[in-house]
Formats: sequence, C-alpha cells, structure tokens
Amino acid sequence: MKRYEELDLYDRELEKETAKIEADPMLFSDDVFTIEPLEGEVGPHCSAEIKVFFKPREAQVYRKVAYCSISGRETRLPLHLTGEGLEPCLQLSSEELDMGKVLVGEAYSYEAMLVNKGAIDAPFELIPPTTARGSCFTFRPQQGIIPPSGLQPIQISFSSTTLGEFKEEFHFNVAECPKPVTLTIRGHVTGLSLHFSTGGLDFNDVSFGFPQTLSCHLISTSVVPITFHLRIPGDGQGQPSLRSSDQVKDNAHPSWEKGTLAPCQEKPVEFTITPSTGTIPSQGSQEIRVTLCSNDVGQYDCDMVLDVDGFGKEVLALCLKARCVVPELRLLFSTLDCGPCSAKVPCQKTLILVNPSPLPGCYRVLPQRHQEAAALWYSSPKPCGIIQGHNVVEIPITVEVQAVGAPSIPVDIAVFGKETSPLQMRFMCTGKTPLVYASVNKINLGEIQAIQETSQTLQLCNQDLIPAAFRAEIDGKCWSIEPREGVVPAKAEVPVVVTANLGDTGRFEDSMKLFIENSLTSVIPIQAVGTGTTIAIDKPFAPELNLEPQFNLVPCVFRFNVTNKGRQFQRLYWGTEGFSPFRQRHPLPALCVTKGKNASQRHTTPVFKLRPRSMNLQPGQTMELVLEGFSSTVQDVEEKLVCETVVKPEITKKEIIKTKVTCKFISPAVQISSKAITFRVEKHPDDVLTLQYKPLSLKNTCCLPFHLLLDLEQPFLICDADHQPLPAGAQPVKMEAGQELHLSIGFNPAYEKDPISWVAEKTMKIQLVEHPHEEEITVRGEVYFPNLRIPTKALDFGCIANGAKQVRSLEMTNCSPIPAHYHWSFRVNSKEYLTGFIPSPPRFRPQPQMARFGCVECGRYSRRYFRPGSVREPAKAPEAAQDSSQQSSHSANCLETEQNSSQESSDSENSLETEWDSSEESSDSEGSLETEDDSPEQSPHPENSLETKQDSSQKSSHSEASPEAKVPPSTAAGPRSSVETKGSGQSVEAEAPGFRAEEAVKTGFKGKFCSRENVLLPGDIPVYFNVWY
Repeated sequence: MKRYEELDLYDRELEKETAKIEADPMLFSDDVFTIEPLEGEVGPHCSAEIKVFFKPREAQVYRKVAYCSISGRETRLPLHLTGEGLEPCLQLSSEELDMGKVLVGEAYSYEAMLVNKGAIDAPFELIPPTTARGSCFTFRPQQGIIPPSGLQPIQISFSSTTLGEFKEEFHFNVAECPKPVTLTIRGHVTGLSLHFSTGGLDFNDVSFGFPQTLSCHLISTSVVPITFHLRIPGDGQGQPSLRSSDQVKDNAHPSWEKGTLAPCQEKPVEFTITPSTGTIPSQGSQEIRVTLCSNDVGQYDCDMVLDVDGFGKEVLALCLKARCVVPELRLLFSTLDCGPCSAKVPCQKTLILVNPSPLPGCYRVLPQRHQEAAALWYSSPKPCGIIQGHNVVEIPITVEVQAVGAPSIPVDIAVFGKETSPLQMRFMCTGKTPLVYASVNKINLGEIQAIQETSQTLQLCNQDLIPAAFRAEIDGKCWSIEPREGVVPAKAEVPVVVTANLGDTGRFEDSMKLFIENSLTSVIPIQAVGTGTTIAIDKPFAPELNLEPQFNLVPCVFRFNVTNKGRQFQRLYWGTEGFSPFRQRHPLPALCVTKGKNASQRHTTPVFKLRPRSMNLQPGQTMELVLEGFSSTVQDVEEKLVCETVVKPEITKKEIIKTKVTCKFISPAVQISSKAITFRVEKHPDDVLTLQYKPLSLKNTCCLPFHLLLDLEQPFLICDADHQPLPAGAQPVKMEAGQELHLSIGFNPAYEKDPISWVAEKTMKIQLVEHPHEEEITVRGEVYFPNLRIPTKALDFGCIANGAKQVRSLEMTNCSPIPAHYHWSFRVNSKEYLTGFIPSPPRFRPQPQMARFGCVECGRYSRRYFRPGSVREPAKAPEAAQDSSQQSSHSANCLETEQNSSQESSDSENSLETEWDSSEESSDSEGSLETEDDSPEQSPHPENSLETKQDSSQKSSHSEASPEAKVPPSTAAGPRSSVETKGSGQSVEAEAPGFRAEEAVKTGFKGKFCSRENVLLPGDIPVYFNVWY
C-alpha cells in the first residue's frame, strides 16, 4: 500500500514536470550571448531586426548555436554565434626611468604614465617592493581603473640615505592579465662636496656709516646641483643700519641732534650678503659679496655659516673681521667775522671743514636753536655733506642780522657717528640801518574838486646795497596810500601814490608817517583845499549829458540818485537856464505835432524838466532826481540844466552844477512794401476756393527799436512768411533798428457762403506801442461767380385767343466777368420739365393760385405759376415785346441785384406786377394773374456795367432753338419776335390746344385763355430756370 502511494506521488511529480516542459517555450538563454527579441511575428514580404549581444567573461573564444523555430516549418533554422574575449592591454609610456646622480637625503619627484591601449577597462594594482632600496620609492596612486584609450599618471617620490648605484623593478598587476606591467628605475646616490675660496674676510678699518664690500667664491665639486643659504648669526636682527648717504638726505634725523646714534631697542642689521641663497650647479661656483655698514664703533669678529637644503645646517663657516672708527674732522677757523651788514638782509659766508684722516666722514650744520629771540640768524642752504679722506670742504652759510649792533652766536657742526660734542664755531656781525628817503618833504595838492579823487606820486629811493621794507600810514579818512607797504629794491625807487577824496570844501591838513624797517620813521605833511560841491550823482551828469535819440510826442524819463556826501545840510534848487522856474509847474504839452510857422518859433517851455524842483539833503542822504523830456516835433534839442545850493549859515544861492543836455527827437519810420493789396478770385465751375496769399514786408528805417501791433479784420488774415496765421492776442512784434519783418496777407474767398459775387475792402492798421504814429494798408478782395440778372419780375400775356400765339421778350444780363451756362425749366404739378414739354390740360377746375416770381440772381431761382390752354395772341403783342426789350436796357451788369419791383412794373406796358400790385391788377382784369415777389428790395448800385443790344428776332430764334444757352460775360440776352394773329389779316399760325413751353415767356406769364368750343378757366403753371455757376 505504501509502495502504491509512492508510485502515485512519483506519477504526479512526473506529470507536473512534464507539464512544465510542455509549457516552457524553450527560448534561447545564455550568459555570454543575448538575443533580442526572442520571439515575434514577421508579416508576408517583411523582415525583422534581431540584435545579438556578446558579453565575454574571460579572455577566450566563445561558440554557441541558437535555433529559430518557425511556425509551420518542421526543422528549425540554426544561428552559429562565435565571439572572442580579449584581456586588458596596459602599457607604460616608458618602461625604464634613469634618475642619474642624486644627493643623499634629498627628495626627488618623477612621473610615469600608464596607458590602456585595449578595448576594455584595465584595473591595475602596484605590487609592494620587498627590497631596502625599493622602500625609498613612493607611488601615487597605487591602484585604479584605466578606461579604454585612457591615461593614468603615476607620481614617484624618491629619497635615499644610502650612497651608491641602484636598479629597481616595480610591477603592476592587471586584472584578467596573466603578465604584470614592469617599470625599471635606475640611478646613483652621491654625497656633498663644497668649500670657500678663502679662509676668511678682513675689512680692516671702516668709517662709521660708510658701507664697504668684500667678496669670495663658494665652490662645489659635487656631481649634482646644491641649494645653499648663507647667514651671519652674530649680526643684528633690527632695521638696516644707517648709511651716510641717507643721513645727508635726511637732515632731521634724531641722531644729528644728539651727536651719536640714538639708543635702539634692537641692534640693526649691519651685514649684507649677496646672494644670501641660491643653487650651485654641479662642478660649479658662486661669487659671494659681503657688505658691512657699521653703526657701532669697535671690533667685529664673527662667522658666516652655510646651510644646504636636504643636507644640514652650518655645513661650512667663513670668518669675518673688521674695526669701525669715526674720522676726526676739524674747522679751519674757530670764528667768522661777517663784517657790517644791513639789518634783515641775508649775507653769504663760507665755513671750511678739514678731514685729515684717510676715511670719509659725514657732517651736518645743526639748525639754530631759539632763533626768534636771537639778534643774529644763520642757516645753510646745504647743511649736510660728505667729506672724503684727506680733503677740505667749504660749507655755505647765510647770516642775517636782525638789529643794529654787533651780535655774535655759536654755530654747531655734528659729525656722523661721533659721540662727543660737535664741532663749534662763533659768528660775529655788525648791523647797520638802510639808507631810504622820500623824494619830497611835503605834499600840497592845492585846490581840488570835492568828493573827487586827486592823486600825487612821491618816490621812495633806496641808496643802499640791500632792499629795504617800508610801511606808510595816515590817520585821515579822506586820504589813501597805494601801496601802503612793500620793499624798495637796492639802488632802486618805488612810487607811492597819495590820493585825496575830500568830503567837503575848505582846507584839509594831515601828515603821512613813513616807516622804514630798521631805520628811523619819517613824517611828511599833506594839505589840500576842497572846492566845488559835495553833491554826487550816481550816473554821468555834468558837465555834458548826451542822451540817446528819443521819439517825439512820447515823454522820456531818466532817473538819477543825488547824494549829499558833505558834512553839512544843503538845500538844492534845480532849473533850466533861460526859462522861468515857475513855468515848470505847467503840465506837459498835448500830444500833437506843430506845423506851419509856429513850428520854428522858440518854445515857451523847456523840453527837459527836473523834479523835484528843490531838495533838502542831510549829510549822507540820497534822493531821486527825475529828468523828463518831451518834444512835439522832430528836432535836435540843446538845453542847460542848473543846480543851485544854499549851505547854512549862508542865505544866498550858489551855482554848483551846470549841465549841457543834448538830445535828438525823431519820428518812427516804417517802410512798407505795398500800401494797397488787392486779391481777385474768379470762381469757375471746376475751381475750389482756397486761401490766397500775398507778401508784405515792414522795415524799421529809424535808429530806435519799437513794437508793432497789427490789426486786420476778416476775411483777411495776417500770416508769417510761411503762411501760418499769427495767433490771436499775439504779443507786439519788436523791431530793432534796420530790421525787416516779412509777413504775408491771406484772403479767404470762401468767407461768404452764397455763390454771389462780392467785394471786401478792409484797412490793416499798424500801430506803434511806443508812439501814437499809425500806418494803414488798404486790403481789397474780389470774388466773382457766374451770375445772371433779369430785370423784369413777371410777364403778362393778357387775353389770348384760342389757337393764337403771342410772344413776349425779356433781356437777361451776365453781370460777372465769367461766362455763365444756363438752361430753362418749368414746373407742372410739382415736377420740373425742360423747355419743349407740352403738358396735358387738367380735367378738373383748379383753384386760383398766387404766382411767386423773382429775378434769378446769385445762384437763386424764382418760381412762377401759370395755367396752360389755347391762347390767341392779341394784336398789341409786338408793342409789348418792344416795350419789354426797352425795359431790360435799364438793368446793370456785374455786382448788381434787380431793382425795385414797383419801378419795373411802371416801366412795362405788359402789366408786369409785383406782390404789392396784385390786388389792383385783380380788380381791373378779369383773368389777371397774381404773383409774389420773393425779394421786394434789391441793391440799386451797379458796378462795371456793360450792356449790349442784339436784334430781337435773332435772340428769339436762338431762344426757341435750344432750351439751354450761354450768356457771355456782361452780355444781355433778349430775344424778340413779332406776334402773328388771325385778326390782323396776316398769316396766322394754327396752334393745337395747349401751351408750348419754348414759345412762352422765359420767366412765366399771366392772363386769360378763351375758346369758342370750350372754355378753360384761368390757372397758373410754375416755370423755373436754372443757372450753373
């Protein structure tokens, strides 16, 4: 039973495994080769891309077979896969490194380069060396990975303490590569071999502060370069020692004042080694220079030691010896007598300094102590210097005595490095006074004008050989001196100007004190007598006052400030010579120009007047004086103004100012390019009315500027030269003397809206702001339209027999200079018809209507009403037509409207009636036609009338031939023809019932129509005519 159970279990496991195998698609799987995609579908006549990836794990050849199972195919397609795995290829850029000769104990650095020439990454690692020499090398880095075609630098450091030659091999393991990469390094480690060319340096005696230099050579017999450092352990560590050359430039150093070097906190550096560090090539040498600048008197015995990098300190030493001394300098003379000198005048002298020793020395003349209180000053332009051994030096000294006498003073000379007292010398000098005097003993200015400057010059003469300073003083306020102080050069003169400005009249006395430096003071008396007046005017006033030209008829005013610069109260009286002072109270004359004989007569009042007439001026007080001038004529004026004063306690007047006043009074003059400007515009049918411009220039031909105000009314404009209108309310235009102003005058022909010929004439006013003078320019503008004039207001045909024809004529005039094209039309039942239209008679009895009739004028038209019917012409029609033509001869052309309708009615025999005559006509005639006049009043003033008469028969035939006609300019159109009737026995023209428009009167008609067969009641038919413009 147990066995059956086990078998059953095995069977189930076998079934599971079999099911897994059957379910497994058996796709290709490998660790080295990979195929993508492993399965898929390829359509008919298509292809599929299969990618195979190869990833070797070892350096060997791989082979594999993959089968492709295709549905519907019994056998599978084999795919043989072959690939070879390559190992890393790592190489050194140089397999051997020769270090040559190196010093023992020195550190050296080198570089090697690892190069990966393979196609895969190359991991590497250094195999640690096992030899003693190999442990002296250090590699950085010791491991890493180098990508294909990559580089890896290897830093190699070497330092050995063992002498001798060596050769070492170093290995780098490369992953997956059985053979390591080997680097061979060889070299030779040697010891140090250096020495100086001398056993020591002895400077012997050196002067204090004077540098001295000795040299030697450092020789290397080593086979490698050696880097060295030289130093002197016994030298100071402070600042560099002081040198005599620097002391000469810096004469304010503290060491000069104390005679020796000031105590230093730290010993200075006295030795200088050049070079103190460097590198000596193998088998080479280096010159070493040692300079000593001693600042310490005494013996020197020290060593200069040598340090070698990488080997040790104080490898070699060189002995240095020296002795520092200060040379004994002395003065050739212990005293110096400068002799007589002028006070405060520098005197040049010389000190002689001797150096008997072989060493050079440095000296300085110390500055003078407490110089301000000393009677004798000294200084040296070159206080410091160097004196060579066994030599003599001359030191320049400047001596200046400050007072009269024989003072003496010691002079100290310090020697650089000497601790004892400095050298000393005594100066002696005798001071004397300068010889300076004035050219005059007193100054007398005599009589001079008060409050006006008057000067006199005196000369200060210096007879001495030195310049002398001076200073002048004076106490009075009315005196001034220029210059008040200065210097008189030796053997020269200086002018001194004394100026007096007396504040009053009378005698003035004073004295001038003249101080000469280091000499006696001189006193010079000064006197002057003041005359004239102490009244001063701020502007030029006397003795002549020439005024600029002024306009006549315009007052001119000049203002002055009058000041009493005296010390007393004054009362002033102003007037004009030759005129009574009381006349000045009268007002200024009227603004008018005198003509005729009176123009040349003497003026009863002066042209120039002064106000106020009198002034009361306290000392220092100022009042305003106004000078007014007025001339009514153009003339040259010359008058004299007089000022009188009364000074207390006097009571009489005294003339103090008399001024001659001259002035030229002129009239403004404006030169105008044209005194009349005319515009003429003719409006043709295709023209557009635009602004018209004409130039205008104004020029100021007088010698004074003025301002212009321009005024011109519409339809004219004042424009600039660019045809831009001047703004309304513009400021007056300023015109300088001789300036020309260019303007343009514009004209607006479209100012009037109706198409009627019109004329505008305006006056352009040119006013001056500064003068009442005016200029006028006449500006005229003419605008012409094609206008027609018909003098009659109505046509009365009276009673006409049925079938008869009657003709009435009228005269039409072109009152413009332009040809006028026109045509006639009439209106029936609110419809317009051209002439030639025959309307049908009405079938109803219309009510009587009033007829409106007027003359065609300036683009307007008049309406006329009449009734159609069979008309028989009366026998008197020719006479009416003749009377009508005679009536038209009374009309005028051009800018004229029709005359009064009542006058026209009285001159015609054909009962031409106006609106106010319609009632009378209605009572006298049974079939009368009433009319309205739209314009009862017309202008009766014609211009430029020109009338011509033509044959009435020709005019009538022309009117019947065409409904439109052209009337030439200034031509009257009046067609006339005889009227035929049956009753007259002449040939009678038969007419059909109705009315022909071309046979009717051109402006309308009025009357009765009779017929034996049928009777048509009176009626009106409106008729219009049009005029083109």
